[in-house]
Amino acid sequence: IANVTLTFSDLKYFFECPYQFKLRILYGFNVPIHEALGYGKSLHYALAEVHARAIRGDVADVSEVPALVERHMHTPYAYPDLRRTLEESAERVLRAYIEKNRALFSKIEFSEKQIEISLGDGVNVNGRIDLVRRLDTQETTIVDLKSNDRTQREHVTETQLHIYALGYDDLTGRRPDYVEIYDLDKTQGKPRSIDDEFLHEVKTQVREAA
Repeated sequence: IANVTLTFSDLKYFFECPYQFKLRILYGFNVPIHEALGYGKSLHYALAEVHARAIRGDVADVSEVPALVERHMHTPYAYPDLRRTLEESAERVLRAYIEKNRALFSKIEFSEKQIEISLGDGVNVNGRIDLVRRLDTQETTIVDLKSNDRTQREHVTETQLHIYALGYDDLTGRRPDYVEIYDLDKTQGKPRSIDDEFLHEVKTQVREAA
């Protein structure tokens, strides 16, 4: 194998359904446009701003939520009533997230961190980690933010997080201690320890996919 570079989106489609991968990546098939298209990304970009500012010591307040939504909301196919509903939903999610996690903002190490992992034989994976946060115990957790608009099968998310763990190790020379799926709609996280056996399995899965 020579020079195969995959993004996590490519791998996500492959792990969910190889035929979907074939249609999307090899044939260039575009799925039908959903009227709420853009909501999940808009939410993601607003949170990325909150986290980037927190790293600089500028901690966002809930009073800034309407401005964050106005700045980042981009739903070009939503009809007016749906757009208002999506904006209200985004404000509710952002307000709840900031209220619950504001005290942890000082512990953010990376936000939207680009990673590249080399698995040998010319196989590389590119991705972007939503959030890396330090704990009071000096341990590190990799956080993936999920909303209803960005749902995917749990085993795919587990694979994604362990790929990010490999990327963090390559980037810093330190293995993270935990991975966490944070459900924005329920405002709760599901942290778990890094699984060494699964890390090895993920490397094998990615090489086989390549």
